[in-house]
Order: sequence, then structure tokens, then C-alpha cells
Amino acid sequence: MRRKTRYGLAATLLLCIAGISAVRGSLETKLVFPGSSSQGLAGALLPPNPDYELIPLQTSDGTRIVAEFGNALGNGGKKDANASHAPTVIFFYGNGACAASMAVMAWQVADAPVTVPRADEKKRK
Repeated sequence: MRRKTRYGLAATLLLCIAGISAVRGSLETKLVFPGSSSQGLAGALLPPNPDYELIPLQTSDGTRIVAEFGNALGNGGKKDANASHAPTVIFFYGNGACAASMAVMAWQVADAPVTVPRADEKKRK
């Protein structure tokens, strides 16, 4: 009887560990990179705009991303005449965001006299 109990407990423990591992594995991307679900969707992509330039980039492993380049803005949101002499700010947003949702914050930074390049999330092929 003791031997059956030990095997039963061992089997239950293994099933619990397997279940926890399966749940953890299926939720890992959502927990670590919550913004991954919006990658490549129309609402997450920045549309072309004369206020900034979209620069496509590709890493050595083939991952495609898009960087957004915007000039420093002066009073009234107009391009600063001395933009080429302004410091550069590189704006990265967190795992739960996308370029489109962070555009307002990035342009608040750009309203300061600096040049702002910003990397976009990976685009789906």
C-alpha cells in the first residue's frame, strides 16, 4: 500500500509540474511582452506623415523594424531652424506599447529643442 501511495504522489507531483510548466509557457509571451499581440496590426503602425520620416531597418537575423525620425520642433510645433545643432534623444518605449500609442509622448519630447529618432516594434512580414 505504501508503494502505491508513493507512486500516486509522485505521479500527482509530476502532473502538477507539467501543468504549471504548460500554463507558464503559454502565458510567457503575454506576461513578458504584453505589446507583442499588437505587432503588425493597423492600429499599432504609424501612418506616413510629413512631420516625421519612417526608416525601415533589418537586423542581421532578418528581423524588420521601423524607426521614426523627427526633427526638433520650435515654437508652435514648427521645425526648429537650428535642429541640426540640437542634441539627439533616442526614445524607446516599453514592452506593452507600440509606436502609434506612444506618439503623443514622443512628440512632447520632440517639442523640446532636440532631434528624436525612435525605433518601432518589429513589423510582421
